[in-house]
Amino acid sequence: LDEPMTDLSTIPFYMISRRAREDVKVCLSGEGGDELFAGYDRFKASRVDRYFSLVPEPIRRHLIAPLVRALPDQPSKKGAINMLKRFIDGAMLPKEGGHIRWQCFGSPEQDAALFKPEFIETVRPDLFAPIRYYMEKCESENRLDREIYTDIRGVMPDSVLMKVDKMSMAHALEVRVPFLDYEFVEFTATIPPHLKLRRFTTKAVFREAIDPILPPGIAWRKKQGYSLPIKNWLREEMRDYMVETLSCSPVIKQHLRMEYVNTLIAQHLARTHNHNHILWSLINVAVWHRLFVEEKKTGRSAVVAAASGG
Repeated sequence: LDEPMTDLSTIPFYMISRRAREDVKVCLSGEGGDELFAGYDRFKASRVDRYFSLVPEPIRRHLIAPLVRALPDQPSKKGAINMLKRFIDGAMLPKEGGHIRWQCFGSPEQDAALFKPEFIETVRPDLFAPIRYYMEKCESENRLDREIYTDIRGVMPDSVLMKVDKMSMAHALEVRVPFLDYEFVEFTATIPPHLKLRRFTTKAVFREAIDPILPPGIAWRKKQGYSLPIKNWLREEMRDYMVETLSCSPVIKQHLRMEYVNTLIAQHLARTHNHNHILWSLINVAVWHRLFVEEKKTGRSAVVAAASGG
């Protein structure tokens, strides 16, 4: 890849694309459905935040937030405590920050501890400026409409769609996304937001529309994600690789506080915290930098470097 791609679902999507290419050259994928019809937990979190914001700010910030953050992490990303922590972290941010917080596995506080100050000042003086731009550009005043617009215009092109394109084209498989046909996208924008997220039922109007034509239970079943045991791999099979990669990477040493990186590694290996997402992201950045930046300086082929593992 010519830029870091840290989405954990890249691996299973790569393998699915490889298998699909054995039989077909073109296939369909469902990207866009969750964004258009409010299908993610972050949309439900915004609904909860509407009521949570009624609690006086000092109580939220100085009483509730510290109590929740003090709770121990759970092994599962979807564990109730972990979900509550992510919600609280998002609720303490501006509205645009709260929405994007559900798509991140760090926080402004963790960034300050992880990155060197000069790096933060150079790369990201205003963390939420890109999200705020799309929120304000949306013509609707409804918060859910604005979040959906932001996901479609500001998030998908550089994350989900890039992942799908690169993982599929690695096997010469062409993937098309019918949900993102421009006429369909424009039509969904006319649907009132309360029909998309009905109380806490995501994609409500879409589920009701397709239920009669699908086998029983399909339209209303829970989301089936691309889950990988990354946290276990980093503690077992990839343990030495992780430690060596992060300890020796010039780009990691240049821009990150190594004492904090070592703390993340130690906590993850001790199983007191689950830092798999941030550690996986750092590994990807380190490997990308080695293959596409360092090799240009040394004249060593990226292909040779990748094949030799050094």
